[in-house]
Amino acid sequence: MHVMKKIYLGKNEDGERIALDLEEEEIRMIGLFGSTGSGKSIFHNNLYRELSRLYTPEEIGFVFCDMIRVEFPHWKSEYTLEYIDSPQKAMEFMEAMSDSDEIRNKKYIFLHIEECDMAYVDQERTENAISNILSKTDNVFIIYSTSKLDQKYLAGWLKSFVQLRVVFEVATKEDSVFLLGNDSAADIKIPGQRVMSFNNKQIYCQPFSDEEVNELREYVQM
Repeated sequence: MHVMKKIYLGKNEDGERIALDLEEEEIRMIGLFGSTGSGKSIFHNNLYRELSRLYTPEEIGFVFCDMIRVEFPHWKSEYTLEYIDSPQKAMEFMEAMSDSDEIRNKKYIFLHIEECDMAYVDQERTENAISNILSKTDNVFIIYSTSKLDQKYLAGWLKSFVQLRVVFEVATKEDSVFLLGNDSAADIKIPGQRVMSFNNKQIYCQPFSDEEVNELREYVQM
């Protein structure tokens, strides 16, 4: 059995570091929710930077499904197994992941789905693909990032798949209550502030510091 190293995800309101072992917390899928410009990109780029510090390219791989074509070109590195900007190709890759030797041969795979309109076009097919990945593999972790808070669509995902919700600034109290069960995210006004909700816990987090952001930008050449 793999022993996952703890991943640094920022600091809480008191300035204490937050580091999670996703396996120990039984987190296989992370949802990043918030308005455009609310801090999701800084968060997920920090996540991948931390993972690339903790593991070698032989141990870990990233798959980026980037349909908006602006988030991940800078991550075309030795850690990147696939960079996909076509919804159809992304769907086909996801459907084949659970049977891929390349996927099985890595200790961990992180699949990032960015603003994936294919999920709205063919919701059943998308959900089936994700369900198969999570049930047939034990080394694949999924990050889904979106500013489109469609409750009709997301309700099923939140219930069935997403174990860690990272909620940034949202447009309305209704959105916050839908995602967190309270209106705390509606009061967020500073980019990068967020609420992390998992395993019946909610942690209020401060933005990454300017020093951390500058270091991150230099690292990934954002």
